[in-house]
Parts: sequence; C-alpha cells; structure tokens
Amino acid sequence: MAQFIAGAQGNRESVTRLGSKASGATAWAHGWTFGARVYIGHDSANDSDEVYVTLNSGSGGTRGSIELGAFNSRDTLDEIAATLRSAADRIEAIPTHYGWPQP
Repeated sequence: MAQFIAGAQGNRESVTRLGSKASGATAWAHGWTFGARVYIGHDSANDSDEVYVTLNSGSGGTRGSIELGAFNSRDTLDEIAATLRSAADRIEAIPTHYGWPQP
C-alpha cells in the first residue's frame, strides 16, 4: 500500500511514483555539475516519517555529496532549524579541493 508519492516534471508531462513504508520514495534532479536528492521513508521504530536531503555534484560526479540533513515528521521547527544550521557549518568547512565554490 502506498505511503509516499514522488513526482517530477521536465519537458514532458509530469510523472509520479508511489512508495510503501518498506520501500520509501526517492526523487532527484541533476544538472551536469550540481544536483539534489530527496528520500522519504518510514522509521518504524518511532512510527514516523523521515526525509533526507542531499546536494550532489550532478551527472559529472566529481565533487561528492553533502547531506543537508535528516528530518523527522516529529521534529519541531526549532529542531529543523538546528539541523539546517548544522548543515551550513559543515558546508563552510568543506575544503576547496573538493571543487565546491566557496563563499
């Protein structure tokens, strides 16, 4: 039974895919040098849903990936904000030899 839905649209009509508690659902969008991936799944231990957001180096695949965070449906806004602040700190600490543009 479907618990999740993922959708995408490009230059054709939009499409959707269903995911169960066991499979979850993943959506991604990649350019040649930059992209993002979002996964949603069920955490049966806490009976809640989790979302993982990752930036990556796109189709070229030369820069690795950066996890922006894991978010749980039970998180408060303060917990979500703290996760995003932590991601910002990790991003600022990335060495330039990985090829990510620096601020």
